Amino acid sequence: MDMEDKETAPGTVLLAVDVARRQAELRRRSVIMTEDPVEAAEWLRTYRHPMTELISIGPWASYSAFNQGAGVDLPRLLLSDRVRSACAVEVAGLDYAAQQAKYLFAFEDAAEWIEANVETRVMSVVVPLSIFATDPDALRAEFEEEKRLRFTNVKTKEGAAKPRRILARWNVVKNLAKEAREAIGNWSSDYAAEKVRQQVAWPVPPSMEVDFPGCVFARYRTSAEIEPTRQRTHNTILFTGMAVHREIGRNRPYCRRHFTPGLLLGGPRNWPDYEIGLVDVMSIPRAAALLGESFIRHAAWRLSPEDVVWCGDPSVLHDVKLSSDMRILLGLSRERRRPVV
Repeated sequence: MDMEDKETAPGTVLLAVDVARRQAELRRRSVIMTEDPVEAAEWLRTYRHPMTELISIGPWASYSAFNQGAGVDLPRLLLSDRVRSACAVEVAGLDYAAQQAKYLFAFEDAAEWIEANVETRVMSVVVPLSIFATDPDALRAEFEEEKRLRFTNVKTKEGAAKPRRILARWNVVKNLAKEAREAIGNWSSDYAAEKVRQQVAWPVPPSMEVDFPGCVFARYRTSAEIEPTRQRTHNTILFTGMAVHREIGRNRPYCRRHFTPGLLLGGPRNWPDYEIGLVDVMSIPRAAALLGESFIRHAAWRLSPEDVVWCGDPSVLHDVKLSSDMRILLGLSRERRRPVV
């Protein structure tokens, strides 16, 4: 070995060891590294999203929430200078934030992580009443006619007049089975009973853990994104049966609640009920007693294509909307006092 080799070899060895150590650490952190242009281009077909985008969509309240949870586990593609150069066309197709990011993530991985690490519960369910009928179409036709008669056609500045009786007391409901008739129209009384039991003005109703589709990355909303006030948010979550999602580990302050549309009970033959208002809002204990826990826990979801950013199985999406008349029909008015949530 000549003098030049003696002077450069130690530094070269140390540098190689340092690079190897860093690469091993990156691989341990599930970092995808490649210098092969073809391989990199293939990865960029899926790994296209910066951390900021995932946080803005998913059930994470902040960078801290993401970094201490999903950020530890999620695979990510290292967008190195060599990858940027070798895959210039593919990188140019990314949005600006992704082009500037050091790491890129995949929506599919985020959905898989959420399925394993986020708990989903419902505190109420919206039940289509044709579940209890032998002929759903006939029941809906009868309901539509009675609704037409009860809603006056005389228009005022405020719109059509409200019906005098809530849906639970309509003639159409009298044709349902006795157990269904007795269960319908009890949301307010069940909620009042919870106030007494919990000794608070705004109780947290009993909830049930349910199965959220693992093949979707949904648009999760914070309470502030649902309604402009906490009072209206509280009511909307309960009256529309929204699902509550929270990262497992409730003792950690960054694990805040996020929300999505809720369950879609019954089958396709019952779902038109939601859009015309032939439904009832039920507490979980009452709905479970009437329908069974398994029926609720494994129900479909009221998720439309607009409610998700990635879906591996389009069959789980159902674009079913709630009727704008639902609250009037059920007699659900907004509370004036401010909830403590």
